[in-house]
Amino acid sequence: MPVRGKVLLMAFVAVRISLTVSALADLAERPADRVRGKKRHWAVAIVAIDIVGALAYYRCGRSSGPAPVSPTPGPTGPSATPGRAGGPTRG
Repeated sequence: MPVRGKVLLMAFVAVRISLTVSALADLAERPADRVRGKKRHWAVAIVAIDIVGALAYYRCGRSSGPAPVSPTPGPTGPSATPGRAGGPTRG
């Protein structure tokens, strides 16, 4: 095999592996309610169908529903309590 062919083959394998691993990592971290279909089925498709499965997951499998809302903490510490040291006082 010529050197150019070896380089192209190595580049193709690197892209294939990185695409598969990144799709599986995204699937593992994504909540089930933000995936279209069952996560188990997508995992099988990503691994079995190789590049096409990973591309199909990125194109069709991920739901772009609303982002989860994280609770915002209120003020804390001594200044957060009225009437205590460091806080506002009446009178």
